Amino acid sequence: KIIFLILFTSEYSLNLFQPFVLTFISRDINPWQYYYENNLDLNAFPYHSLMLFILYPFAKLASFLSMPFIFKIPLLIADISIFFILKKLFPNKEKNIFIFYFTNPIIIYAIYIHSQLDIIPTALLMHSIYLLTKKNIIYSAISLGLALATKTHVLVALPLIFFYLIKVEKIKTAI
Repeated sequence: KIIFLILFTSEYSLNLFQPFVLTFISRDINPWQYYYENNLDLNAFPYHSLMLFILYPFAKLASFLSMPFIFKIPLLIADISIFFILKKLFPNKEKNIFIFYFTNPIIIYAIYIHSQLDIIPTALLMHSIYLLTKKNIIYSAISLGLALATKTHVLVALPLIFFYLIKVEKIKTAI
């Protein structure tokens, strides 16, 4: 995965995501406002502010060292985090997790070749679910909030989490 991380990247990453984050770094302004006022592609970065802050130090380091792959290190961290969360959730299924998740060609392509950032909110969601299974509801809610602060597609999991809480806890806790 590290070799793919270094060797490949996508046009999205090179021409949309990285320039957007670099706008924030170089101009110290709101990049969404800058893109709007300068009639630039408003779809260049379809994520929320927390995603910008997560990527900021890696984009800055990648730009400083002229090593664009550094920008994708958060993707590797998120991918490995999901792998370990799955291992904790399903301790007797480590071999299956390795085969079906860690070596999954779709995940390898989407993250390491196509450079899609959606693995970051997914990792935060998985962390929230793991905390929920450990009855750590407050921290689970915080992690879910962080996931939502990166991209709103995480909202899809909200009804499932709600029904899980109703089943395992009280309805008051779910609400």
